[in-house]
Amino acid sequence: ELENVFLYSIDDLTAVVEQNRKAREDDIAQGMQIVGEKVAEFMEWFGARDIGPLIGRMKKNFVHISRNEIERFFVGDRQDASCREVMEVMVDRIVSKLLHCVIENVNTVAKEHGPAEAAKLVDSIVRQSEKLSAETNNGEDRDCET
Repeated sequence: ELENVFLYSIDDLTAVVEQNRKAREDDIAQGMQIVGEKVAEFMEWFGARDIGPLIGRMKKNFVHISRNEIERFFVGDRQDASCREVMEVMVDRIVSKLLHCVIENVNTVAKEHGPAEAAKLVDSIVRQSEKLSAETNNGEDRDCET
């Protein structure tokens, strides 16, 4: 007898080979599941990236609307420059806070319903804000339509 030497028949080795093959197949299935999850995460992230330019357009439209409203407010007797600067700062803060609320809701929609739905929501808001922005340029005074 030799130490650490074992005698196996071909039938014994077949069982060991089969056991190893089964373990590798299980590992492949786990690996494929991990890859699938990571691909889904990547696609969600990639889809959400498309929302960024829309958010930028939305912010630009909100700022444009607020500037037009300030212009409409400061006419005639209400042209005090120091008051105007304070009003502009206040309106900018309000627009930023409201935009933050919108973005938080868009993020919630993206998480719950996917980036495609979030993009639809932002696109709808952008279209409405562009319409309002154009109307304020023309001196019209309307609210958002749903």
